[in-house]
Amino acid sequence: KVAGNSTYGIYVVVEHADPVGAVYTLYAHLASAAAARGEAVKPGHVLGRMGNTATYNIPMSRAHLHFEIGVMLNSRFDRWYDGQKLTPSHGLCHGWNLLGVDPLNFLARQRADRLLKFGDALDATAVAFELVIKAGDLPDYFRRYPARWRGGALQGGHLTVAFSENGVPLWGRAAEEREAALITKGRAAVVSADKAVLGRNGARLVVARQGVWALGASGERRVEWLLY
Repeated sequence: KVAGNSTYGIYVVVEHADPVGAVYTLYAHLASAAAARGEAVKPGHVLGRMGNTATYNIPMSRAHLHFEIGVMLNSRFDRWYDGQKLTPSHGLCHGWNLLGVDPLNFLARQRADRLLKFGDALDATAVAFELVIKAGDLPDYFRRYPARWRGGALQGGHLTVAFSENGVPLWGRAAEEREAALITKGRAAVVSADKAVLGRNGARLVVARQGVWALGASGERRVEWLLY
């Protein structure tokens, strides 16, 4: 509830039950928060008051509500964060750990189908790139969102994961041998990338180097968080 502790300013995160697993909505740049940690909320519950709080200056004339809806990457993220001795801590609700889909697209689809499930939104999200990742065990993400795992059990210590442009894991499966062979160093390699879906590629999770797609620095960190 301290505006200067996050680029989100004062923000509230709400956890929603969904067949895919826990889904999170985030409401940021608030002038004040009305919901308390652990409080159960219902439709119509006041979460806060719209404002312009952030670690940077947002003019009052541009006060707005920053809204996100998405999934949690790792339920152990707070342990990783604390282990890096980073401050201030936002627990599991750090923006690095909550990954959102296009909220306008989701809300438009929800208006047309009030029974829309979040898994349907993930299925409708375009795959921007696929990574093959070396892992000793199935990542926490696929344990909490088991419907996003395709095929049989993880074998051979490698999995292939499809990501959205901003790095939401859309699905995963056991990697094929040809995919596993792409890893020559580190823990991951790019299997494929769609330049059209990546667009301006602002997240730079994958980057083209001399015509060959490779993990960017931010992509390497995303893999680190996924596997922690």
